Amino acid sequence: MANINYLIVGGGGQGGCSNGGTSGAGGGAGGLITGLTSLSGVGIYPVVVGLGGQVNGYLSANGDPSTFNGLTALGGGRGRYYNDTFAPVPTGASGGGGAGWTGFNIGDSGTIGQGTNGGTGYPSTSNPTGPSGGGGGSLTNGLAYSGFDGGAGGSGTLSSITGTPTYYAAGGGGAGGNPSTGGVGGLGGNGIGGNGGTSTIGTGVGAPGVANTGSGGGGNAIVGGVGVGAYGGSGIVILSYTTGLLNATGGIITTSGGNTIHTFLTSSNFTILGVNSNFLTMFDN
Repeated sequence: MANINYLIVGGGGQGGCSNGGTSGAGGGAGGLITGLTSLSGVGIYPVVVGLGGQVNGYLSANGDPSTFNGLTALGGGRGRYYNDTFAPVPTGASGGGGAGWTGFNIGDSGTIGQGTNGGTGYPSTSNPTGPSGGGGGSLTNGLAYSGFDGGAGGSGTLSSITGTPTYYAAGGGGAGGNPSTGGVGGLGGNGIGGNGGTSTIGTGVGAPGVANTGSGGGGNAIVGGVGVGAYGGSGIVILSYTTGLLNATGGIITTSGGNTIHTFLTSSNFTILGVNSNFLTMFDN
């Protein structure tokens, strides 16, 4: 039996769509969990890397969960849009932001231990082009709209498990109101909210969350027709152990600081071919 370090991030939520000038909210970040997990020894251990939320139409999608060895990082919650009545419940690791206009302006709640809450959108029903809130990040809540600008996405978490400090699981920015700007994506997420559209279709397209960071997509603010919310970034699974402890395959294999790292960008298997008993400690048995 051996203990290895892990970082597991779920897929980010999709940003909220727009329709006829309304603004969509930022998508929530995928869940981020990290720690030590105990493996029984030689064998095959499936790794599932969750996709970011990605559908075309009114109803944005939550991200998919990532899993390894009985551990699950939930997908991020999708960003709201102005008429959310018939949409699936946007539950997730981090909550998507609240939409501008109507009764869906309150950001959704995150899951304790995995993410944070989405930001508030413009509360009034008198202006259909009000700005939306940012999606929650793994470290901080998404921000509420400010003036007529969309709220920024919540910050992601900095991890050095690969040997290179990298941010994961940031929230997407909420789209701005007409004619202001969208909120920026959370730190390390690049899920930038779309700028507020004015009169031309395509002026307020949100940016997607970066692949394999679990970051939320930006909200959309296209004027005229339906603007699909930016896709959420896919998740990632990273495993690390003292070099020489295991003879193992799977993922992209690198070394850093005396550790061997397996980085999984897509679903696959972590396979242990052998365990070196000379490296085991009292905590590994």
